Formats: sequence, structure tokens, C-alpha cells
Amino acid sequence: HVVMERARWFDALPWLYRVLALAAAAAVLVLAGAWMRRGRRVRDQPSARRSALWLYLTAVAWLVVLGMLAVFFRGAQADQTGLFYGYPGGLFTAALWLVVPVMAMTAACVAMLGPAWKARDWGGWRKLRHTLAVASFALAAWMLWHWNLVGWKL
Repeated sequence: HVVMERARWFDALPWLYRVLALAAAAAVLVLAGAWMRRGRRVRDQPSARRSALWLYLTAVAWLVVLGMLAVFFRGAQADQTGLFYGYPGGLFTAALWLVVPVMAMTAACVAMLGPAWKARDWGGWRKLRHTLAVASFALAAWMLWHWNLVGWKL
């Protein structure tokens, strides 16, 4: 017997792709913002500077993991026979295990939102961008967890 149940909206594969694309775009924009601010002398409080540094490191980590997943999925679509006989494969396993520290880094960024919002030298627009980037990373982490794309859930 088979039981059919309508999937929720976030259980559809296009939503996973959209959320991961949002996280990738946020990571690229965070790093672009860091690049544009690289030569300025800033007088941020140490806690706000630490929050920004963690966001930069988390953005790089997200790009590495998402890049690995994109390479794996691209290869899986191109060679489905190899996927069938070689699952899960080294690249996919490494990417899923790298999700674990990236999720921890995202949790640290969420914990450091308070100092970022208390920073006197940051404008409201920068605080909002920082919060939106952390929120997109947290949403992507939740989607990866929900889809069982975490190392030990393989």
C-alpha cells in the first residue's frame, strides 16, 4: 500500500535551489561589501568588528560548500549511471560534512547579531544588510537540515 501526502511548499526541490541560491548571492554580496570597505580605517567596537569578521568567514565557508554541492549536482545530472553506482561519492560526502562547521559558524553569526546591532559606528542600512545576510544563511542551514543534507544524515 502506498500513502500519498501533498508535500509542503518547502519540500519542493525548486525551493531548496532558490534558498541555496539566495545564500550564495548573500555570500557574494557580503564579500563584495568587505572588499569595498577594505581600505577604510574603521573605528568599530571590537565586538562589532568580530561580528563582521565572522560574517565574512561564514560567507566564504558557504560559498565553498555551495560550490561543492553545485559541482556534485551538475555531475550527478550529467552521469546518472555513475551516480547510481558511485553514490554517495567523495565530493558529496565531503560537502555534507563541511555543512556541519558552516552551520556552527552560522549559529555563531546569529549569536553575534546583538553586538552588530549595538555598534555605534554602523549605520542602520549596514545593520540591516548584516541581519539579512545572517538570516539567509540561517534559512539555508535550516533547509539543508530539513532535506537531510548534513554529514551524519547521509
